Amino acid sequence: MSLLIQKIKSFSGSALKIFLIILSSTLVISIVANYFIRTTNPQGISEGIVFSYIKDTFFQKPPFFNELDNDHNILEDQKIFPGLSAIFRVEKTNIYEIKEYGDGLKPLDYWKVPNGFYLCTYGPDLTEIPYPEATGYMKTVLQGYRTTKNIWLIEEDFTKGIPSIVKAFREDNQSIIAEAKIVYQRKAK
Repeated sequence: MSLLIQKIKSFSGSALKIFLIILSSTLVISIVANYFIRTTNPQGISEGIVFSYIKDTFFQKPPFFNELDNDHNILEDQKIFPGLSAIFRVEKTNIYEIKEYGDGLKPLDYWKVPNGFYLCTYGPDLTEIPYPEATGYMKTVLQGYRTTKNIWLIEEDFTKGIPSIVKAFREDNQSIIAEAKIVYQRKAK
């Protein structure tokens, strides 16, 4: 019995050593390849090929990013403010910080905005807003940025019905625009 235990320990030790050698070799090869083999992304930035592969495989549409969970978290986060009427998840955008040198409406890049990008409106129910410019706040977490509180105007007259997609522009720059989908709407009383 003790001979069997010794053989198992010996095999386990050898297997662990082989695994560590393979892991460290893969890591070294990845670092070297990432440094020397470069690719240029659509923004014209040179990136390591390993970094590009990981980013495009796991982060373009991250497997760990669940939109429903994220919408719920944003909703819970915004409930502390009185009068929350709606939350819109932005799906296309033309915003400098997200898509450098904004080049028209483009699908949101979750690599650059890992926690999503939302417009939160406060005040009356959407069905009660009689004018086409509903005011909202932008809520987003960019890499290295804090949550912003810019005022956005939503180009809709909600008394005529609530569309599935709405457009919004920033108050101080009407060329910056976004397309969003309603993910929360306060129930009419």
